Amino acid sequence: MKSKISIKLGFILMLALMTIANAQSNSIQFKSGITVAIKTETIPPGNTDSLGSMYGYTDSSDNIVHRMMTDTKNKIYFGYDVVVEKQGETEKFKVSIKPLTKTPKQLLNRNTAFGGNIPDYDTFTAKTLPKYPDAVILDDGDTITLDILENPQTRTKISDIIKVLSKPNNFGYYFSERRDAKDFTIDDVLLKMTKPEISINDKTYKTGTSLTGNINWIYIHGKGRFIFSFSPQPGYDFHKTGIILDNKIMFDFNGDKYKIVSQTPILGEGGKWNLWVMYDPDYHSTFDISPESPFHFGATSNVEYLFNKK
Repeated sequence: MKSKISIKLGFILMLALMTIANAQSNSIQFKSGITVAIKTETIPPGNTDSLGSMYGYTDSSDNIVHRMMTDTKNKIYFGYDVVVEKQGETEKFKVSIKPLTKTPKQLLNRNTAFGGNIPDYDTFTAKTLPKYPDAVILDDGDTITLDILENPQTRTKISDIIKVLSKPNNFGYYFSERRDAKDFTIDDVLLKMTKPEISINDKTYKTGTSLTGNINWIYIHGKGRFIFSFSPQPGYDFHKTGIILDNKIMFDFNGDKYKIVSQTPILGEGGKWNLWVMYDPDYHSTFDISPESPFHFGATSNVEYLFNKK
């Protein structure tokens, strides 16, 4: 069995922050098929009460992943680029961590036509690591641990775990080896959408996004955000108005018919189940959204993370 090494790069940006949100994993696939997965962790685990109102964003171009975190309360942003270069015909990759080459204005959309209180990212201050590590050579599936933020009062740290693979996996989650074995519970059931097609009444859009989580959501420009759960969520305005049918999600809202068709089953190996849907009219995406693809997707393990109640 191929070993999965972890290289720890201990360059930390010292920040005194308040609360963290949306700390979760996501992945980017290049046109070459190479996949970069990034998971944000806190040390000590689960201690997120003193690490700033940080939101993570990931984008890519060619063989570069642009990783950025914004703190809307303190009006700062921090980020870095991950540059991945395949080493000939081997399953080895040269991975470099470099200064961020994008600004919030380039990565995020400030168009006030979307409504809501969208931050003026031009007023944010950029923060950078005091030093960037040398490039490293990774085997397929190896990880890098990059310590990036620390609260000097509490010593709580944020680290990004970066994994590079020659191709995406089929399991939706890239960091199972970092979890302890435990008994299976209902919380381990995940909704999965793989490059879904979205139909609103008679108009259909194709997407290239894939996501997996206990809670999935989709923002549709001009419509609002719809949040999906396979179970009721006490304290939140979910209604049993949707249906999961094998690889499809179907629901009606305000006279419109919505259908989301995934390339893989939504839940397990397929079947027909009720789906709980919550409408969130107050959410407004900060990402660039075009008329050809007026969507923004997301997934989380806990609905509280979507409303900063944790």
